[in-house]
Amino acid sequence: MKLLKICAILLTACIALSSCDAVRAMLGKPTSEDLEKLRLEQEAARQQAKLDSIAALQAEIDRIAAEQEAAAHRVSSRYYVAMGGFKVPENAVNYKAYLEKQGYDILAVRFKTGYDVLLTSGTDNYYEALRSMYNFMEYEKTCPYDIWIYDTKTAIHE
Repeated sequence: MKLLKICAILLTACIALSSCDAVRAMLGKPTSEDLEKLRLEQEAARQQAKLDSIAALQAEIDRIAAEQEAAAHRVSSRYYVAMGGFKVPENAVNYKAYLEKQGYDILAVRFKTGYDVLLTSGTDNYYEALRSMYNFMEYEKTCPYDIWIYDTKTAIHE
């Protein structure tokens, strides 16, 4: 009888404790399901870290490209024909697009006063800039009323 009780207890214990998860759960350790969830979370975190790294790298590439583009369009001549000053940036963007469609190479700069100014016909000779301005005033039907020669030595651009 005693042997039968011992066998019954051992058989019950073997059946109850036959899975590793049951033992781990009783001991307060993570089960295979918990471990799988943890593995998936870690994998998701690694994937997110990769995506964040790629996004940061792309942002850096975009920043460098913008700096290079800005460097290519910096003020490099002494005199320019200023095609207009705009307090509303959207107006400057629209007029710049219009002038570029007309075939002009336009450089947009911001003055320290907050105005966006559109420049074209950069030269180091004042008289060439003046000639370009007069040609524009004479031959263009859409000549802005506020056209002038901008001397970059005044350094009022940013």
